[in-house]
Amino acid sequence: MNHDQFIKYHFTQALRSIVQLSQKIDQLWDCEGHQERLADLRQILEWCGEHPHQLVKELQRHERLVHEHISRDHFLGILVPLERNHSRGVVDHDLELVEGDRPIPQESSTLPVYVIMDNIRSAFNVGSAFRTCECFGVRKLYLCGYTATPENDKTRKTAMGTSDLVPWEHFKTSHEAIKKLQDEGIRVYALETASNAENLYQASLTGPIGIVVGNERHGMNPSVIKACDGVIQIPLRGRKNSLNVGVALGTTLGEVLRQHQGSNPTQL
Repeated sequence: MNHDQFIKYHFTQALRSIVQLSQKIDQLWDCEGHQERLADLRQILEWCGEHPHQLVKELQRHERLVHEHISRDHFLGILVPLERNHSRGVVDHDLELVEGDRPIPQESSTLPVYVIMDNIRSAFNVGSAFRTCECFGVRKLYLCGYTATPENDKTRKTAMGTSDLVPWEHFKTSHEAIKKLQDEGIRVYALETASNAENLYQASLTGPIGIVVGNERHGMNPSVIKACDGVIQIPLRGRKNSLNVGVALGTTLGEVLRQHQGSNPTQL
């Protein structure tokens, strides 16, 4: 790579070239020849000052720090932030990553969707479900049977604060939660691989609905499936016929959101 080639690089290419060379220097730190590569890196950082992209220009400030006597700790102090920016994606005129949380949504912006977790054995999966439900704006989460609640440390840690944002309630059995929703006029669907299941992408999931997800190993008890108003399943193409419960829930809620956006886009 020469000066003219580097100046023509897109921001992502420029950052990638700097990160890759820096990683090579780190790998060869105790080997003969790493000083030559440090000199190469100083040269590229000097070129940064002539790059048309402002964020590349700003990298030139590292040039004076990458001297021949720099310690490895100081070098890594420069490299690690560059790697982090590169792995997270970069900001340019075509792409801007949105960071941080959004304002607390109003009640009207949540989905009229209720998730029932039927005897989920993994506290981590429950915590993950809280995060997923919060992101999709689920109105309430029902934890049934021996499904862990936010009082469990693993659930609370995995939920990363979302267990305080998503309303939840515990029932001894999923039947109780299903009946509660049905008594309120809400249709409840079991998310399960069953012979009578409807394709997720062909089912009508607009309006208030409940979604039941079952045990990771044994699936849903047949009596729970029978208590539901319908059964939906995610179409798969691999040899395995089921997904992790958290992945399945996220996939399903994504389709529910898509259908709600189509039916009432001004509310989202």
